[in-house]
Order: sequence, then structure tokens, then C-alpha cells
Amino acid sequence: MSNDDTGWFSASDLSLLGERLVAGLPKTMSGCMRRAKKEDWLSREVKGSGGPGGILTEYQPPAPVLALIQLFLEVNPGFFKSGKTRSKADLTSICGDVPTSQLSTALPVVQADLDRPRFLLAIEAVEEGLSAAGRNMPAARKAELILGVYDMMADPVNTKARVLQLVKLAA
Repeated sequence: MSNDDTGWFSASDLSLLGERLVAGLPKTMSGCMRRAKKEDWLSREVKGSGGPGGILTEYQPPAPVLALIQLFLEVNPGFFKSGKTRSKADLTSICGDVPTSQLSTALPVVQADLDRPRFLLAIEAVEEGLSAAGRNMPAARKAELILGVYDMMADPVNTKARVLQLVKLAA
């Protein structure tokens, strides 16, 4: 992951996440590159080691995949800090307690009918509500709340203001 932005990952980074079964990502670099190309993910070239001529391609996964990655990284903040080459035992020892079933199975359900503007609005509402309440929430619980708010916002009666009130109460 580049130092200047979040949300951008090399194929190597994505494959390490795939080893932990995050968001159903492939476990190989080539598999991650194929998926990114097939699903038309945003990509960019940056200076870095690993690529030809010191150029590294980074990918920005779509919002549902990125949300699952961020959930995993919140629980495992040092995941990318130590060396990139790790054994499965190393990965297991540094990773926190996020059920892999939650990280790998949530994507197909969310991705099938995702209304991107509503999903982004749900994330904003949860973040704004938590901030206004001065509260923090464990990542797994926050992810569940975001999905609940996303579902609520399907009904036009539930305005952002109404949802914010409910988020503040839930926090």
C-alpha cells in the first residue's frame, strides 16, 4: 500500500489479504491482477520497487471490497508494517480476531445489488453519527451498523437526518 493514500493496494498487498480470506481476494498476485482487470478496478502507476523500471501498479478495489479490507486492517493495524514475505503461521500470529467467514462471505451479498451512492451515504451517516456522539465502535460492529443503515436508507422515509438520530442512539 502506498504511503500517500489509503485505498490503493499493490497486487502483492491484495494477495496477502487474500491469504487471510479477506473479501474473497485471490491468494496470488496474478490472480489479484486478473480480478482487478476483469472487474475494471481503478489503477495507477507509482514509483516503487517490484515493478519493471521501478514502476508499481496499485489498484483501488470497489467500495464493498474496500470496506471489508478496511475492517480487517482496523483490527490488524500492523498487517502491512512488517515484511511483505510471511508464512501462513506469521499471518495467523499477527492477525486479530475477525471471523474469516464474515470477511469472505459478506462480499457476494453486498456486491449483488449494491447501490453505490446509498452505500457511501450509509458510511457517511454512521461516521458522522459516531463523531457527533463522541463514540468509537469496534470495526465488526461498525460494519454491521453500516449495512443496517444501508438497508434502512432503501426506504425514502428514512432521511439522512433520521438515520443520524438512530445512529447516535445506537452508539
